[in-house]
Order: sequence, then C-alpha cells, then structure tokens
Amino acid sequence: YNFISLFIHISAFSTFLLALYGLIQLIWVNYASSEKTIIGNFDNPAGYASSLCAGFPMILYFFNRSKRYTYCTVFAGLLIVISTILSDSRAGILSMATMIIIWSLLKAKVNKKMLFLLLLGTMLLISALYLYKKDSADGRILIWQCSWEMIKDKPLLGYGTGGFRANYMNYQAKYFKENPESLYSILADNINKPFNEYILLLINYGIVGFSIFLVFVYFLWKSYRRNPCFESKIALICLIGIAVFSCFSYPLSYPFTWVMIILSVYTIIKYANY
Repeated sequence: YNFISLFIHISAFSTFLLALYGLIQLIWVNYASSEKTIIGNFDNPAGYASSLCAGFPMILYFFNRSKRYTYCTVFAGLLIVISTILSDSRAGILSMATMIIIWSLLKAKVNKKMLFLLLLGTMLLISALYLYKKDSADGRILIWQCSWEMIKDKPLLGYGTGGFRANYMNYQAKYFKENPESLYSILADNINKPFNEYILLLINYGIVGFSIFLVFVYFLWKSYRRNPCFESKIALICLIGIAVFSCFSYPLSYPFTWVMIILSVYTIIKYANY
C-alpha cells in the first residue's frame, strides 16, 4: 500500500471500532442507568459524533471493490450511521446525511427532479432537527447574535487567539441589559465556544483570517478539479462533512478531526499532480 491507502485503512478501521464501542457503551455501560447518550471515550456527544463523521468517508473507499468488501462496507457504514444517530448530535446527523447525499450524487446521474427531492429532503431534515431540540437551537441563535456584535466591533483583525472566550460573556451581558425581557434569558449560560467554527474564525482573526481561509478553500477546489480521482473524491466528501458539522458545533476541538483534515488535504493536493 502507498501512504494514503494505508492511512485510509487505519482510519476506516478506527472509525468502525469507535462506532462499535459506542453501541457497546449504550447497551452495556448505560443499561442500568437513565443516561442513554453515547459519548464513546469523549467528554460529550459532539466529540464522538464529529469523529464518526470525519472517518465515515474512509469506509466508502472500499465500496464496490469486491462483493466481500461491499458487504463489509455496508455493515460498517450502517453501524457508523446508527451510532451517529444514537449519539443525539444534530450536527452529526446533518453532516452524515450531507456526505451520503454527495456520495450518491457522485455515483449516480443527476437530474432536476432528483436535485429537487434532495433539496426538499434536506430542508425537512434541518427543520426536524431544529424542532427536535428547539430550546438548544434557540440558545445557539442567541450566541450567534452576540457573536455578530463582537464581529462588528473588530471586523478586520478580530480579537486574537482566545478572543471569543475572553470577551463573549461581556457581550451576552450587554445583550440582556439592553433586552431585559428577551425570551432568550432562560437560555443564558456560560459559553466558551460559539458552536460555529466559521464565526469563531471571524471573531478571533477577523476578515483577514477568514479571507486567507477562503483562499485556501479555493486552492483546494482547484486542486481537486485538476484530477477528481476516486481517492480525492473520498477526501472531498470528508472535508465537506467536517465543513457542515462546523456550522453547528466545534469539531476542530478534537485531534481526530484534524488528522482527517490533514489526510484529506494531503490527498487532494497529491493527486492534483502539480
């Protein structure tokens, strides 16, 4: 095996074991307790779900290689999807659904009817996930509102590393001082993360930092377009899954997510054949 193939094998097997560990935890460890949330070996479901989503595309690498590989891929993939759903992470469920849709679009011929149905299904899924835990979703809207005020005050360079953690609570206090009868008051909490990696980037490093990020994303897209081979498609799906998860949570707080990002970026650039 070359380096990329070897790493994909290791990542796929690790993700499968993580999903299996979570299911065993749900059945065995939590059997006698009222706590039924899967967190794996993490401190909360977000870390567990983000790792499953980051590693899930590596399972797809083995699909249709042979009948035996296909059966194993379907089994492992279903196990990972079920574990993600049972983790109760809405960001994880949306990320997983997005990756499956993109994989299906890459494998099948796309027409307008299919695109419409996929768009409708995605909108219904987002609505259902919002209503499933409405208070939690509303709490994130409050965080994003206060975060927007932070961005407006220092739009160019941001607050620097750790700027959100150091300044957010002051802006939340200011919000409630100006809106004492706000419906969000019962949702107030001590917040360390904005539940959105892009907002965090804007707050910490401003438009300058965010622009550099966009330039790098454009470079990756151009690299992928040079040679969209099977391996680079898997890497692209992995990055898109993490990107979707990043809209509603904080996957970059976990090392495994960074490992998968670095592997995927390396794969896309390598197969671009510069």
